[in-house]
Amino acid sequence: DEEEEEQEGTKGEEKEEDIEEIEAEPERHQSVILRSNFWEQIRSSARRTSEKVKGLPNINWGLVFVGVLILLVVLGGVVRSYRANRGREITEKLTEIELKLKEADILSDTNGQRSLEIVAEVRPELDNLKDVNNEKIGELNNLLITVEEAANGLVRVETKEMLDGGLLREGTIFEVLVKGGKNILALDKQNSRMIRLDTDKEKWEVVMGSEELNGVKAMAEYSGNIYLLGSFGVKVCSEISWKCNVDISNTDISFGATALGVWGGNVYILDGQEGKVWKYTKSGSGYTKKTSWMEADSLAMGADNIVIDGRIWVGFLNGGIGKYNQGVKESFGITGLSQPVGTNSRILTSDEEIKLYVLDSKNGRIVVLGKDGMFLKQYVNDKIKEATGIVVYEDKARIYLSIGSKIMMVETP
Repeated sequence: DEEEEEQEGTKGEEKEEDIEEIEAEPERHQSVILRSNFWEQIRSSARRTSEKVKGLPNINWGLVFVGVLILLVVLGGVVRSYRANRGREITEKLTEIELKLKEADILSDTNGQRSLEIVAEVRPELDNLKDVNNEKIGELNNLLITVEEAANGLVRVETKEMLDGGLLREGTIFEVLVKGGKNILALDKQNSRMIRLDTDKEKWEVVMGSEELNGVKAMAEYSGNIYLLGSFGVKVCSEISWKCNVDISNTDISFGATALGVWGGNVYILDGQEGKVWKYTKSGSGYTKKTSWMEADSLAMGADNIVIDGRIWVGFLNGGIGKYNQGVKESFGITGLSQPVGTNSRILTSDEEIKLYVLDSKNGRIVVLGKDGMFLKQYVNDKIKEATGIVVYEDKARIYLSIGSKIMMVETP
């Protein structure tokens, strides 16, 4: 009994010591209690899971693995089959689109309207494939653009430099070009010089200088002679000797004269101030006094561009074109051209050309028209925006342009 009392006393003292210790370090003992509770919860959860698993039938994990493997193989086959079918569908669709575009390309020259209809049909089909990773789609999109442009008569061309007058003299600017047979005559008003370029030999030479060219405003070529309009009146210069004579006195030239043309030996001068044309009839070695060839047309006021092929054509400032036959204005309009001709364009034709050409510098293009006004084709290049003069050789499929100090050549397919 005494031993038991001593043991109980000892335990009581230990408890009192524990209580004192806990009271002295409450945070540490709280942490011990929390860790003890945490691990007790883990052990309890493990026992419950073990009891549940024991209640389940035995699982053959080998069979489970085989089943999963078979499922993956089947799914892989389905995916491969889908991709193969999708690939064949895309290939077939691209082949179909390519055949349609090739048909549209063939029709672009002969039936532009049908060609554009095919392009409109194909475009959404290509758009539906825009997320597909296939190089062929990019090629077909480029072909579509090319065909559409061709159906609209748009041809992108390159320019080739034939002559750089800046290498001859600094400040050279060729403002006017005219055709004299195989030769192109380029007028540099600022430096009062004229260059002759042989288009066959691609050689050039200076043929006239300031003595004859001072004060020149415009020029034209007809039957081996150059006609110059300026403050002196009208000079006629031989393309063989390059000698000039004043055949029409400045006293008989309208103050507002801006351009001239020659037909049948007769001289026609455009009066841009009044918007009319004066005629000077060839008589012996000279010309008669001017006579009014047509009544004033308000649309021709300010114009400085006239060409003749038996009828007279005037390029209006607003981009329009006037057509006059025996002094009477004929109805004329451009049809089939989606974008109107820009302002200050220049026109060109003659009895040698079967078409009418419009140098539309504002829009960087040369527009080709039938002489009935029907749009035929347009040649596009950014450098054309700087062009001021134009000469055409239909038989050679070439167009020459004056662009600053240079004469450039465009081949027309």
